[in-house]
Amino acid sequence: MVPMKASAPILTALLCCSAICPSASGQAAVEYGLGAGRAATTAAPARGAGKQIGGVFDSLNQTMKGQPDSTPEPKPSIERKSVRTVRSTAKPAPQPVLLAVTYEDPQQITVGIGYDELVRRFGPPSMSITTGADGKTLSYVGHGGMVGVEVVSGHVVSVSGRMTPAKSATAIVP
Repeated sequence: MVPMKASAPILTALLCCSAICPSASGQAAVEYGLGAGRAATTAAPARGAGKQIGGVFDSLNQTMKGQPDSTPEPKPSIERKSVRTVRSTAKPAPQPVLLAVTYEDPQQITVGIGYDELVRRFGPPSMSITTGADGKTLSYVGHGGMVGVEVVSGHVVSVSGRMTPAKSATAIVP
């Protein structure tokens, strides 16, 4: 007979296994079902691929051998319709020539011009942010750097940033 102190850890281990195993088997069943469903949905689209590839090679073989295609030809119609062929002598329309659009330098934007004139002269902005019911903040990039433009009620009210981008400098402080 086994002493009582030695059997206590064994009984505890058996109790834990009997409590954990049923829940573990339930989880295993759920995971198996998920895996099987995933495999079925990913393999279904490729099910007919073999037949399609085989059909391509059959058509290729028939073309190479010069055999007629196995598709039946349409039956001729019993009714005959008269067809009149008309050839046009008109020349095709010439293709329009696209001209390169050149815009003015954004450094020349002035306060007071309208939004339509702004876009016509300086092009569409690089970035546009709506700042209210009637306002926009526009950014233009020119040769001299960034230019910020505030438009309210369809007119330019302020222009900022007409300076070139800042260059890094080293300063020695005594």
